[in-house]
Amino acid sequence: MTSRSGPVVRCAAVSVLAAIVVTSGITMDSTSADAVPVLSELNVERSAAKIAELLQQRSETVLNADVDAHMATLAPSAGPSVWATESRLVFGAETIGLVTYVEALAEPVVDLSPPGANVIDGNRAITLEIKRTMRIGDFDERDHISSLFMTFVHVDGAWKLHGDHALSSIGLAGDRELWELYDTEIVRRETVVVVGTASRARLTALADLTEDAIDRFERSWPWPWAGRVVVMVPARSEELERLIQPMIDVSKFVAFTTLSVDRSEGWFVVAPRIVAQEGNLALRSPARQIDILVHELTHMASVTASGPATPLWAHEGLAEWVTAGRPSSNKGALELPDLHLFRTGSSAEIRQVYDQAADTMQRIAGSFGDEAPWELFQHIGAAVRVAGTNDHILDRALRAVTGFTLEELTR
Repeated sequence: MTSRSGPVVRCAAVSVLAAIVVTSGITMDSTSADAVPVLSELNVERSAAKIAELLQQRSETVLNADVDAHMATLAPSAGPSVWATESRLVFGAETIGLVTYVEALAEPVVDLSPPGANVIDGNRAITLEIKRTMRIGDFDERDHISSLFMTFVHVDGAWKLHGDHALSSIGLAGDRELWELYDTEIVRRETVVVVGTASRARLTALADLTEDAIDRFERSWPWPWAGRVVVMVPARSEELERLIQPMIDVSKFVAFTTLSVDRSEGWFVVAPRIVAQEGNLALRSPARQIDILVHELTHMASVTASGPATPLWAHEGLAEWVTAGRPSSNKGALELPDLHLFRTGSSAEIRQVYDQAADTMQRIAGSFGDEAPWELFQHIGAAVRVAGTNDHILDRALRAVTGFTLEELTR
Protein backbone atom coordinates (compact mmCIF):
# COMPACT_ATOMS: atom_id res chain seq x y z
CA MET A 1 0.00 0.00 0.00
CA THR A 2 1.35 3.38 -0.97
CA SER A 3 1.09 6.11 1.64
CA ARG A 4 1.00 9.86 1.72
CA SER A 5 4.02 11.61 3.12
CA GLY A 6 4.19 14.42 5.60
CA PRO A 7 5.95 17.71 5.16
CA VAL A 8 9.39 17.60 3.55
CA VAL A 9 11.77 20.49 4.19
CA ARG A 10 13.46 21.36 0.93
CA CYS A 11 15.69 24.12 2.21
CA ALA A 12 16.36 26.55 4.99
CA ALA A 13 17.85 30.01 4.97
CA VAL A 14 20.86 29.09 7.04
CA SER A 15 24.58 29.30 6.46
CA VAL A 16 26.33 26.25 5.08
CA LEU A 17 29.39 26.84 7.23
CA ALA A 18 28.48 23.91 9.46
CA ALA A 19 28.34 21.61 6.48
CA ILE A 20 31.56 22.51 4.69
CA VAL A 21 34.98 23.63 5.85
CA VAL A 22 36.52 26.28 3.63
CA THR A 23 39.63 28.43 3.61
CA SER A 24 39.62 32.19 3.78
CA GLY A 25 40.88 32.48 0.21
CA ILE A 26 40.83 30.22 -2.82
CA THR A 27 43.24 27.30 -3.10
CA MET A 28 44.97 27.69 -6.41
CA ASP A 29 45.03 25.10 -9.14
CA SER A 30 48.77 24.37 -9.31
CA THR A 31 48.66 24.11 -13.10
CA SER A 32 47.58 27.72 -13.45
CA ALA A 33 48.99 29.45 -10.38
CA ASP A 34 51.30 31.61 -12.45
CA ALA A 35 48.54 32.73 -14.82
CA VAL A 36 45.79 33.60 -12.35
CA PRO A 37 46.38 35.53 -9.11
CA VAL A 38 45.17 34.14 -5.80
CA LEU A 39 41.94 35.71 -4.53
CA SER A 40 42.75 37.18 -1.15
CA GLU A 41 40.05 37.90 1.42
CA LEU A 42 40.06 41.54 0.26
CA ASN A 43 39.66 40.51 -3.37
CA VAL A 44 36.83 38.15 -2.42
CA GLU A 45 35.06 41.10 -0.80
CA ARG A 46 35.59 43.29 -3.86
CA SER A 47 34.51 40.49 -6.20
CA ALA A 48 31.42 39.87 -4.07
CA ALA A 49 30.37 43.49 -4.51
CA LYS A 50 30.52 43.14 -8.30
CA ILE A 51 28.72 39.80 -8.16
CA ALA A 52 25.99 41.41 -6.04
CA GLU A 53 25.47 43.88 -8.89
CA LEU A 54 25.22 40.98 -11.33
CA LEU A 55 22.64 39.28 -9.12
CA GLN A 56 20.54 42.44 -9.00
CA GLN A 57 20.68 42.60 -12.78
CA ARG A 58 19.65 38.95 -13.06
CA SER A 59 16.74 39.49 -10.66
CA GLU A 60 15.44 42.37 -12.78
CA THR A 61 15.70 40.39 -16.01
CA VAL A 62 13.60 37.58 -14.53
CA LEU A 63 10.81 39.90 -13.38
CA ASN A 64 10.94 41.82 -16.68
CA ALA A 65 10.84 38.55 -18.67
CA ASP A 66 13.89 39.79 -20.60
CA VAL A 67 15.37 36.53 -21.84
CA ASP A 68 18.15 38.06 -23.91
CA ALA A 69 19.40 40.27 -21.08
CA HIS A 70 19.20 37.37 -18.66
CA MET A 71 21.17 35.03 -20.89
CA ALA A 72 23.81 37.73 -21.25
CA THR A 73 24.65 37.17 -17.56
CA LEU A 74 25.96 33.66 -18.36
CA ALA A 75 29.62 32.89 -18.97
CA PRO A 76 30.73 31.31 -22.27
CA SER A 77 31.83 28.31 -20.17
CA ALA A 78 28.26 27.66 -18.96
CA GLY A 79 27.11 24.35 -20.42
CA PRO A 80 23.92 23.63 -22.39
CA SER A 81 22.09 22.42 -19.28
CA VAL A 82 22.79 25.75 -17.53
CA TRP A 83 21.52 27.71 -20.51
CA ALA A 84 18.37 25.58 -20.65
CA THR A 85 17.71 25.97 -16.91
CA GLU A 86 18.21 29.73 -16.98
CA SER A 87 15.96 30.10 -20.02
CA ARG A 88 13.22 28.08 -18.34
CA LEU A 89 13.60 30.23 -15.20
CA VAL A 90 12.65 33.38 -17.13
CA PHE A 91 9.82 31.86 -19.15
CA GLY A 92 8.45 29.97 -16.13
CA ALA A 93 8.54 33.02 -13.88
CA GLU A 94 6.34 34.93 -16.29
CA THR A 95 3.92 32.05 -16.88
CA ILE A 96 3.45 31.09 -13.24
CA GLY A 97 3.17 34.73 -12.21
CA LEU A 98 6.14 35.54 -9.98
CA VAL A 99 5.69 38.96 -8.39
CA THR A 100 8.93 38.72 -6.39
CA TYR A 101 12.25 37.33 -7.54
CA VAL A 102 15.51 38.29 -5.85
CA GLU A 103 18.96 36.74 -5.94
CA ALA A 104 21.34 38.00 -3.26
CA LEU A 105 24.57 36.97 -1.58
CA ALA A 106 24.01 34.89 1.56
CA GLU A 107 25.66 36.27 4.66
CA PRO A 108 28.43 35.83 5.63
CA VAL A 109 30.02 35.84 2.17
CA VAL A 110 32.42 32.89 2.07
CA ASP A 111 34.22 31.37 -0.90
CA LEU A 112 33.00 27.77 -1.13
CA SER A 113 35.06 26.78 -4.16
CA PRO A 114 36.19 23.13 -4.01
CA PRO A 115 39.95 22.53 -4.21
CA GLY A 116 41.20 23.09 -7.74
CA ALA A 117 37.95 24.71 -8.89
CA ASN A 118 39.05 28.31 -8.62
CA VAL A 119 40.09 28.51 -12.28
CA ILE A 120 37.83 27.76 -15.24
CA ASP A 121 39.20 28.03 -18.77
CA GLY A 122 42.04 30.17 -17.44
CA ASN A 123 39.70 32.60 -15.69
CA ARG A 124 39.24 33.24 -11.98
CA ALA A 125 36.23 31.48 -10.47
CA ILE A 126 34.43 31.62 -7.15
CA THR A 127 31.53 29.64 -5.69
CA LEU A 128 29.15 31.42 -3.34
CA GLU A 129 25.88 30.66 -1.58
CA ILE A 130 23.09 32.66 -3.18
CA LYS A 131 19.83 33.25 -1.35
CA ARG A 132 16.81 33.30 -3.63
CA THR A 133 13.51 34.90 -2.66
CA MET A 134 10.41 34.46 -4.80
CA ARG A 135 6.66 34.75 -4.47
CA ILE A 136 3.87 33.54 -6.75
CA GLY A 137 1.27 36.27 -7.03
CA ASP A 138 -2.06 35.50 -5.27
CA PHE A 139 -0.76 32.14 -4.00
CA ASP A 140 2.17 32.70 -1.63
CA GLU A 141 1.43 34.51 1.62
CA ARG A 142 5.14 34.82 2.39
CA ASP A 143 8.23 34.78 0.21
CA HIS A 144 9.63 31.39 -0.72
CA ILE A 145 13.29 31.29 0.34
CA SER A 146 15.90 28.90 -1.01
CA SER A 147 19.60 28.66 -1.74
CA LEU A 148 21.71 27.95 -4.78
CA PHE A 149 25.47 27.48 -4.77
CA MET A 150 26.53 29.41 -7.83
CA THR A 151 29.92 29.48 -9.50
CA PHE A 152 30.93 32.75 -11.14
CA VAL A 153 33.76 33.27 -13.65
CA HIS A 154 35.61 36.53 -14.28
CA VAL A 155 35.56 36.96 -18.06
CA ASP A 156 36.67 40.02 -20.01
CA GLY A 157 36.63 42.21 -16.92
CA ALA A 158 33.18 41.14 -15.65
CA TRP A 159 31.72 38.39 -13.50
CA LYS A 160 29.36 35.93 -15.21
CA LEU A 161 27.45 32.86 -14.05
CA HIS A 162 29.11 29.56 -14.88
CA GLY A 163 26.69 27.17 -13.13
CA ASP A 164 25.29 25.95 -9.82
CA HIS A 165 26.52 22.38 -9.54
CA ALA A 166 30.02 22.72 -8.05
CA LEU A 167 28.96 21.43 -4.61
CA SER A 168 26.42 18.80 -5.67
CA SER A 169 28.90 15.99 -5.02
CA ILE A 170 28.81 16.79 -1.29
CA GLY A 171 25.03 17.12 -1.14
CA LEU A 172 24.71 20.88 -1.64
CA ALA A 173 22.82 20.84 -4.90
CA GLY A 174 20.66 23.86 -4.13
CA ASP A 175 16.94 24.15 -4.77
CA ARG A 176 15.53 24.66 -8.22
CA GLU A 177 11.83 24.76 -9.02
CA LEU A 178 10.21 22.21 -11.30
CA TRP A 179 9.67 24.80 -14.03
CA GLU A 180 13.41 25.49 -14.04
CA LEU A 181 14.50 21.86 -14.14
CA TYR A 182 12.19 20.66 -16.93
CA ASP A 183 9.90 21.87 -19.67
CA THR A 184 6.53 22.16 -17.95
CA GLU A 185 2.89 22.97 -18.56
CA ILE A 186 1.11 25.32 -16.15
CA VAL A 187 -2.63 25.27 -15.46
CA ARG A 188 -3.76 28.26 -13.40
CA ARG A 189 -7.16 28.67 -11.75
CA GLU A 190 -8.43 31.11 -9.13
CA THR A 191 -7.52 28.83 -6.20
CA VAL A 192 -5.15 26.32 -7.82
CA VAL A 193 -2.05 26.45 -9.95
CA VAL A 194 -0.73 23.13 -11.23
CA VAL A 195 2.80 22.90 -12.65
CA GLY A 196 3.98 19.66 -14.17
CA THR A 197 5.76 17.61 -16.77
CA ALA A 198 2.71 15.38 -17.23
CA SER A 199 0.34 16.01 -20.14
CA ARG A 200 -1.78 19.13 -20.13
CA ALA A 201 -4.89 16.96 -20.03
CA ARG A 202 -3.65 15.27 -16.86
CA LEU A 203 -2.71 18.59 -15.25
CA THR A 204 -6.14 19.98 -16.09
CA ALA A 205 -7.76 16.92 -14.51
CA LEU A 206 -5.64 17.40 -11.39
CA ALA A 207 -6.67 21.05 -11.20
CA ASP A 208 -10.31 19.92 -11.29
CA LEU A 209 -9.68 17.31 -8.60
CA THR A 210 -7.85 19.83 -6.43
CA GLU A 211 -10.76 22.27 -6.65
CA ASP A 212 -13.10 19.46 -5.56
CA ALA A 213 -10.67 18.59 -2.74
CA ILE A 214 -10.63 22.22 -1.55
CA ASP A 215 -14.44 22.22 -1.36
CA ARG A 216 -14.41 19.07 0.75
CA PHE A 217 -11.44 20.19 2.85
CA GLU A 218 -13.13 23.45 3.79
CA ARG A 219 -16.11 21.52 5.12
CA SER A 220 -13.78 19.72 7.55
CA TRP A 221 -11.40 22.60 8.32
CA PRO A 222 -13.15 25.45 10.18
CA TRP A 223 -9.96 27.41 10.88
CA PRO A 224 -8.29 30.09 8.70
CA TRP A 225 -6.01 29.08 5.84
CA ALA A 226 -4.62 30.64 2.65
CA GLY A 227 -7.40 29.28 0.42
CA ARG A 228 -5.05 28.71 -2.52
CA VAL A 229 -2.61 25.96 -3.38
CA VAL A 230 0.32 25.24 -5.71
CA VAL A 231 0.60 21.65 -6.94
CA MET A 232 3.80 20.31 -8.54
CA VAL A 233 3.45 17.25 -10.77
CA PRO A 234 6.73 15.68 -11.91
CA ALA A 235 5.68 12.86 -14.22
CA ARG A 236 8.60 10.53 -13.44
CA SER A 237 10.14 9.42 -10.16
CA GLU A 238 13.59 10.67 -11.18
CA GLU A 239 12.10 14.14 -11.72
CA LEU A 240 10.49 14.00 -8.28
CA GLU A 241 13.78 12.99 -6.65
CA ARG A 242 15.66 15.77 -8.40
CA LEU A 243 13.05 18.29 -7.28
CA ILE A 244 12.72 17.43 -3.58
CA GLN A 245 16.10 15.68 -3.00
CA PRO A 246 14.55 13.16 -0.60
CA MET A 247 16.23 11.19 2.16
CA ILE A 248 13.60 8.44 1.82
CA ASP A 249 12.36 5.96 -0.77
CA VAL A 250 9.75 8.02 -2.65
CA SER A 251 8.27 4.93 -4.32
CA LYS A 252 6.36 4.14 -1.10
CA PHE A 253 4.45 7.43 -1.16
CA VAL A 254 1.78 9.03 -3.29
CA ALA A 255 2.14 12.74 -2.45
CA PHE A 256 4.21 15.14 -0.39
CA THR A 257 3.92 18.61 1.06
CA THR A 258 7.18 20.48 0.71
CA LEU A 259 8.10 23.63 2.54
CA SER A 260 10.90 26.04 3.27
CA VAL A 261 11.86 27.37 6.68
CA ASP A 262 13.09 30.92 7.11
CA ARG A 263 15.30 30.92 10.21
CA SER A 264 16.69 34.41 9.77
CA GLU A 265 14.43 35.79 12.53
CA GLY A 266 13.18 32.67 14.29
CA TRP A 267 11.16 29.92 12.61
CA PHE A 268 8.79 30.73 9.78
CA VAL A 269 7.42 28.07 7.46
CA VAL A 270 7.03 29.60 4.02
CA ALA A 271 5.54 28.66 0.65
CA PRO A 272 4.32 25.09 1.24
CA ARG A 273 3.62 23.14 -1.95
CA ILE A 274 1.86 19.88 -2.74
CA VAL A 275 4.07 17.59 -4.82
CA ALA A 276 2.49 14.55 -6.45
CA GLN A 277 4.20 11.20 -6.86
CA GLU A 278 2.43 10.97 -10.18
CA GLY A 279 3.37 7.38 -10.90
CA ASN A 280 1.35 6.35 -7.84
CA LEU A 281 -1.29 9.07 -7.69
CA ALA A 282 -2.55 8.54 -11.25
CA LEU A 283 -3.30 4.88 -10.47
CA ARG A 284 -5.90 5.85 -7.87
CA SER A 285 -9.59 6.45 -8.54
CA PRO A 286 -10.72 10.09 -8.69
CA ALA A 287 -12.38 9.70 -5.28
CA ARG A 288 -9.18 8.34 -3.76
CA GLN A 289 -7.12 11.12 -5.35
CA ILE A 290 -9.42 13.66 -3.69
CA ASP A 291 -8.85 11.91 -0.32
CA ILE A 292 -5.11 12.24 -0.85
CA LEU A 293 -5.38 15.89 -1.86
CA VAL A 294 -7.52 16.68 1.23
CA HIS A 295 -4.78 15.10 3.36
CA GLU A 296 -2.13 17.27 1.70
CA LEU A 297 -4.31 20.38 1.94
CA THR A 298 -4.43 19.81 5.70
CA HIS A 299 -0.63 19.86 5.73
CA MET A 300 -0.71 23.04 3.63
CA ALA A 301 -3.08 24.72 6.06
CA SER A 302 -1.46 23.54 9.27
CA VAL A 303 2.25 23.46 8.55
CA THR A 304 2.71 27.19 9.03
CA ALA A 305 1.72 26.63 12.69
CA SER A 306 4.29 23.86 13.13
CA GLY A 307 7.71 24.21 14.71
CA PRO A 308 10.98 22.33 15.03
CA ALA A 309 9.54 20.11 17.80
CA THR A 310 6.33 19.13 15.99
CA PRO A 311 6.44 15.32 15.68
CA LEU A 312 5.46 13.51 12.49
CA TRP A 313 2.59 11.77 14.24
CA ALA A 314 1.03 15.19 14.91
CA HIS A 315 1.39 16.22 11.25
CA GLU A 316 0.03 12.94 9.94
CA GLY A 317 -2.55 12.40 12.65
CA LEU A 318 -4.07 15.82 12.08
CA ALA A 319 -4.16 15.31 8.30
CA GLU A 320 -5.76 11.86 8.55
CA TRP A 321 -8.25 13.08 11.16
CA VAL A 322 -9.37 16.01 8.99
CA THR A 323 -9.56 13.82 5.88
CA ALA A 324 -11.85 11.45 7.76
CA GLY A 325 -14.17 14.31 8.73
CA ARG A 326 -12.79 14.95 12.25
CA PRO A 327 -14.31 11.93 14.03
CA SER A 328 -14.08 11.54 17.80
CA SER A 329 -13.59 8.60 20.15
CA ASN A 330 -12.60 8.04 23.77
CA LYS A 331 -11.41 4.44 23.58
CA GLY A 332 -8.76 4.82 26.24
CA ALA A 333 -5.07 5.65 26.61
CA LEU A 334 -3.17 7.27 23.77
CA GLU A 335 -0.76 5.08 21.83
CA LEU A 336 1.84 7.23 20.10
CA PRO A 337 3.37 5.66 16.97
CA ASP A 338 7.08 4.98 16.43
CA LEU A 339 8.34 8.05 14.58
CA HIS A 340 11.04 6.31 12.57
CA LEU A 341 8.49 4.05 10.88
CA PHE A 342 6.92 7.03 9.08
CA ARG A 343 10.04 7.25 6.92
CA THR A 344 11.81 3.90 7.09
CA GLY A 345 9.04 1.36 7.66
CA SER A 346 7.61 -1.07 5.17
CA SER A 347 4.41 -0.09 3.39
CA ALA A 348 2.39 -2.04 5.97
CA GLU A 349 4.27 -0.44 8.88
CA ILE A 350 3.82 3.03 7.41
CA ARG A 351 0.08 2.43 7.07
CA GLN A 352 -0.04 1.21 10.68
CA VAL A 353 1.62 4.32 12.14
CA TYR A 354 -0.59 6.60 10.04
CA ASP A 355 -3.62 4.83 11.50
CA GLN A 356 -2.17 5.14 15.03
CA ALA A 357 -1.58 8.85 14.51
CA ALA A 358 -5.14 9.37 13.28
CA ASP A 359 -6.48 7.35 16.22
CA THR A 360 -4.49 9.53 18.63
CA MET A 361 -6.10 12.70 17.28
CA GLN A 362 -9.51 11.02 17.30
CA ARG A 363 -9.13 10.09 20.97
CA ILE A 364 -7.95 13.58 21.89
CA ALA A 365 -11.01 15.02 20.14
CA GLY A 366 -13.31 12.55 21.87
CA SER A 367 -11.93 13.22 25.34
CA PHE A 368 -11.15 16.95 25.21
CA GLY A 369 -13.30 18.45 22.48
CA ASP A 370 -13.32 18.94 18.74
CA GLU A 371 -10.87 21.87 18.91
CA ALA A 372 -8.29 19.98 20.98
CA PRO A 373 -6.24 18.33 18.18
CA TRP A 374 -5.65 21.65 16.41
CA GLU A 375 -4.97 23.44 19.70
CA LEU A 376 -2.40 20.77 20.60
CA PHE A 377 -0.73 21.10 17.20
CA GLN A 378 -0.45 24.86 17.64
CA HIS A 379 0.92 24.60 21.18
CA ILE A 380 3.66 22.22 20.06
CA GLY A 381 4.51 24.38 17.05
CA ALA A 382 4.78 27.53 19.14
CA ALA A 383 7.75 26.06 21.06
CA VAL A 384 10.45 27.45 18.79
CA ARG A 385 13.05 28.57 21.32
CA VAL A 386 12.22 26.44 24.33
CA ALA A 387 14.69 24.43 26.37
CA GLY A 388 14.01 20.73 26.76
CA THR A 389 13.50 17.58 24.74
CA ASN A 390 10.68 17.06 22.26
CA ASP A 391 8.93 14.86 24.84
CA HIS A 392 9.15 17.70 27.37
CA ILE A 393 7.62 20.12 24.85
CA LEU A 394 4.86 17.60 24.02
CA ASP A 395 4.18 17.05 27.71
CA ARG A 396 3.85 20.78 28.29
CA ALA A 397 1.51 21.17 25.31
CA LEU A 398 -0.66 18.27 26.46
CA ARG A 399 -0.95 19.75 29.94
CA ALA A 400 -1.97 23.11 28.46
CA VAL A 401 -4.66 21.60 26.21
CA THR A 402 -5.91 18.59 28.20
CA GLY A 403 -4.83 19.20 31.78
CA PHE A 404 -3.00 15.85 31.82
CA THR A 405 0.65 14.89 31.39
CA LEU A 406 2.08 12.74 28.63
CA GLU A 407 2.63 9.92 31.12
CA GLU A 408 -0.95 10.10 32.38
CA LEU A 409 -2.43 10.02 28.88
CA THR A 410 -0.34 7.12 27.59
CA ARG A 411 -0.35 4.74 30.54
